[in-house]
Amino acid sequence: LWWSILRLRQAELVRLRELLYTRIDWTRVLGILATHRTMGVAWHNVRRHLIEERGALVPTYLFKSLEVAYKGQAAIAREQIAFSLELLDALTEEGIAAVLVKGAGVARMAYPDLGMRVFNDNDVLVEHCRIADAGAVLRRLGYVQGSWDYAAGTVRPARRSDIVKYPVSSHQTHPYLRPVNVPALECHRVDLHFSVDLTTNNRTDDAVRDLLDRRVTVGTPPLSTLDPTDMFVFCCVHFAKEAVQV
Repeated sequence: LWWSILRLRQAELVRLRELLYTRIDWTRVLGILATHRTMGVAWHNVRRHLIEERGALVPTYLFKSLEVAYKGQAAIAREQIAFSLELLDALTEEGIAAVLVKGAGVARMAYPDLGMRVFNDNDVLVEHCRIADAGAVLRRLGYVQGSWDYAAGTVRPARRSDIVKYPVSSHQTHPYLRPVNVPALECHRVDLHFSVDLTTNNRTDDAVRDLLDRRVTVGTPPLSTLDPTDMFVFCCVHFAKEAVQV
């Protein structure tokens, strides 16, 4: 969908404006945007290029649906990042080098504002030799390894066997979750990564150390994440591995 393109060319914008006045199944369009997590990008394009069309559209609910989704994503992202910053500060105090990869880092680097990027968890990369130390920091902050119980509104602790047997090929520990009492976010989820060669048993300690040595800070307040080139390569490798696995 052209709506999912961050920077529309003029010809694409003209065609998109024409389509707005076409009687197509707009509920399906919204469903596709939601499935591909690009409703925030669509609202960004509306605000920049199409907001004057709002009162004349056949699907009168269309722009409002995009606006509501965008504002919800922005609220969640701000709360996610606030708790991630608290965690990164605590890790730094313990002398543990750490960065956020994928979601929050990409949101800060690649998008004009946080409402355009959806991320449900927070991926933190640390050296393999500091996994136990990082886990101790997480537990001190109230994180528990397990899954979220939506009915009870709390963390369902994982069994010890589930934690120990968590697939090594995932290159992360069993997820950590922390209940948080904030308006948009029920829990703050952290996936603690220690390697970068997903779906294999290969250890990449040297590569992780290099990535951490080249880390940068982005945005205000400053968020520790990968160097932009490293982030691009990391995401390409990660998503390619996930696609093959699926």
